[in-house]
Amino acid sequence: MSSSRVFWLSFGIFALSSAIRWIMADGSGSRSTVSLVGGVAAVGMTLIAAYGTLRPDDAGGPNAKSPLTYCAVLAAVLSVSNLLITVR
Repeated sequence: MSSSRVFWLSFGIFALSSAIRWIMADGSGSRSTVSLVGGVAAVGMTLIAAYGTLRPDDAGGPNAKSPLTYCAVLAAVLSVSNLLITVR
């Protein structure tokens, strides 16, 4: 798997877990403007990451393993871990 695809896939996992946490955050239905902007950003990042994962050559991203790729993987792992802890 190319480094670019790993980057976009990790970015997508991070964005998706952020969107799920946003959905779970407030069950009453009333959200502040800041919360709405954060939720829209998380959904937008998920869509961009899906495009990047499906077409990494067109979307760009790191060509070789770089600190950016490792940071994206670490962010995905920490975000999913946080989501799992929150759900429990």
